[in-house]
Amino acid sequence: MSDQRGEILPAGKPLVCVDQYPAQSSAFRQICVDEIPHYPLLRDAVKFEARKREEVGVALEREIAGAEGKVSRLDGWRVEFGDGWVVVRLSGTEPKVRITAEARERARAEALLEWGRALVHRALES
Repeated sequence: MSDQRGEILPAGKPLVCVDQYPAQSSAFRQICVDEIPHYPLLRDAVKFEARKREEVGVALEREIAGAEGKVSRLDGWRVEFGDGWVVVRLSGTEPKVRITAEARERARAEALLEWGRALVHRALES
C-alpha cells in the first residue's frame, strides 16, 4: 500500500518488513520495530461485592453518561479523548471493574487512569 508519492503507508509497513527483512536482523528491528510508536498502556482494577454486580453496572453507565469525550460501549465503556482513551469494564470472571488507559505521554495516561478510578469509585459509592 502506498500513497501518491509512492511512500509506504503505515498500515502496509508490517507487510514490507516481513517480506524484505529477516525477523532477527538489525535492519528488521531498526526499520520495522523501533519506528512503531509505543504509547503507555496502564491498567488497574477495583473490587466490589459480587452480589452488587448489576447495581455496579447501572451506576457505571450513569457515571459514564456524563463523561466528556466520545463514548462507545463495545466492550464495557470506552471514552476517547483527543490524546488518549480509557476503558472501564466489568470483569467477566471476578467481582472487579477493570480500568485501562492509553495516551501518547505517560503523564497523560496516568491522569486518564486516575480519571477512570475516580469514575469507578463514584459509581461504587452511589
